[in-house]
Amino acid sequence: MDITAQKVLIVDDEPAVRTIAERILRRPDRVFFHAANGAEALDLAFAEKPDIIILDYTMPEKNGIEVTKELRSNPFTAHVPIVMVTGTTDLELRLEMLRAGADDCIAKPFEPKELAARVDMVLARMARHLATDSLTKLPGNVPTREAIRRRLCADTPFSLCYLDIDRFKAFADHYGYERASEVIAAVARIIERGTRDKGGADHFVGHIGGDDFVILTAPEHPHKVCSRCLELFDEHVPGFYSPEDAERGFIVGRDREGTRHRFPLMTISAVIVPSTAPEIQSPHTLADLVVQLKAQAKSMPGSAIVEYDSSRAADAPRCDGVP
Repeated sequence: MDITAQKVLIVDDEPAVRTIAERILRRPDRVFFHAANGAEALDLAFAEKPDIIILDYTMPEKNGIEVTKELRSNPFTAHVPIVMVTGTTDLELRLEMLRAGADDCIAKPFEPKELAARVDMVLARMARHLATDSLTKLPGNVPTREAIRRRLCADTPFSLCYLDIDRFKAFADHYGYERASEVIAAVARIIERGTRDKGGADHFVGHIGGDDFVILTAPEHPHKVCSRCLELFDEHVPGFYSPEDAERGFIVGRDREGTRHRFPLMTISAVIVPSTAPEIQSPHTLADLVVQLKAQAKSMPGSAIVEYDSSRAADAPRCDGVP
């Protein structure tokens, strides 16, 4: 996942409309995802955690109002801003869109300047509300991005630690999102404590959404910090489950295709990338390295750390499992 780019999800059953909307909204610091119907929109929203959704009202499977209500009912997508796009002139229907949770409505076909202005306005309004994540009380997505940019611009070496909870969705599906929210809040405290224990004075901890956290720390601290965070998490994780599930070591659930699986207890995948890595020329290239190493961390058993070694190629990281 690109942790610095602004994520835009465009949902419309007409490919040409999606392409035009992306062209209008395109900026160097944005990445785009497309969905052709309401079901795809929900899958991408839960998987990618977009910063804003441009959502057509009239679509197959689920219309825009139905999608909006589902997004608003889930605590991990409840605050994602939504701009509804509609060809209707029916005032009552537009009011229903707003009552369902849309942040704004725009007529279709839209004027390019109006679409761009409305998206910028909604994002600016949301940024003012998300300076601190309401669940974890940590700096949220926007201030985390800014902290990364500031440190890169200052040209002072630092390390970025990216931590992601493995099998969190299976846990949330099994126990419900209220219980899952409690886990996210608890993990935030665990990461704060681990960073305080081993991170020295100059560090930053942010929650960029869902089950994703970022730590910025001095170059000499990241491995100690991540090891401590994973150690604390592994100590606490049985307590997140029922005694029966914790003793058994897994829960039974279904994947996205509906197939039943045994999901082991949650672990954490951690990635460490130093700002001095030769590939890093911008926040985007830093994020690219995180994405590469995250896949390797996810493939390892248990809680694991994948650390990029700046003296070696990006495809040869140091890997450490944490027992």
